[in-house]
Amino acid sequence: MSEKYIQTKKSKIKKKIKNQKKIMTPKTTRIKALSGTGLIVLFIALACDLPIASESPPGGDANITIINPQSYPAVGGSWTVMFNTTGTADLWITAVNGTEFNKDLMFLGVRCGNETLNYELINNSIFVGNYECSETGTGTGKVLSAGKHHLEFRFSDAVEYAEKYTFISSQNKNFKKKNP
Repeated sequence: MSEKYIQTKKSKIKKKIKNQKKIMTPKTTRIKALSGTGLIVLFIALACDLPIASESPPGGDANITIINPQSYPAVGGSWTVMFNTTGTADLWITAVNGTEFNKDLMFLGVRCGNETLNYELINNSIFVGNYECSETGTGTGKVLSAGKHHLEFRFSDAVEYAEKYTFISSQNKNFKKKNP
């Protein structure tokens, strides 16, 4: 009998179907079926939302690249980080290394090209679910304090960082300086 395989990295469960038996172990999903049970395998794959044949698993090919990882905006000005992504995944922009949203940066928005996207502020992170953009994406914030600030951009398993060193311009001396 010929064997057919359907694989995915989406789940950490291994499903093995052989002669109408199902064994589940914690590993990459692999559905193994003997001839004649292909319809059952296809039904299970669709019911479990598993990728079929050569379809890539969600987030499997997701990647992010920061175009301008270093910036020097003035306090009171805007800091815009430009990035490119491939694939579809959740996008997380997290203030890290002592940087805090609403203390050091007031987040203003996420865009895909010219389209403004909805986002959620969750703790010290910006979240955009199922982000997919074939144009340049941007994350923009208003600078509230001087010093070094750091953002982590997480897109599926891909992680990139952007940082800025902010100075106090002569017009903005009323802002508090943060230690670098």
